[in-house]
Amino acid sequence: MLSLTRRRRRERQATEAVTVLCYEAFVSIRGSAYTGQVQSMTDAGPTDVAVIEWIRSLADACHNLPPALRPSVANGRKHRATAAMQYLLATASPLQRQWITATLTTNGIAPENLIR
Repeated sequence: MLSLTRRRRRERQATEAVTVLCYEAFVSIRGSAYTGQVQSMTDAGPTDVAVIEWIRSLADACHNLPPALRPSVANGRKHRATAAMQYLLATASPLQRQWITATLTTNGIAPENLIR
């Protein structure tokens, strides 16, 4: 079992990862929709994917992440960024995993530190 200090550190890293991924996805989606070409802040965008597929892939990857940033819900249960990131990394498609890994690495976050 992880110590309390390590759990808190991991949760802070996961919260930062969620924030970075949401921000980068929103910027990439908006840029791609505006230009009609795959846009990525981290140059992690593929060249052989249709724009609509790219936008859908980013939206699908990140749509469950924002609640992880909320401190609690009505019943007092905390949303955990670590759980959200573990689920995302476990269910990501190869395209999503490529983008997630490149985005986090570019922003100084090691994806392997977010997995139990």
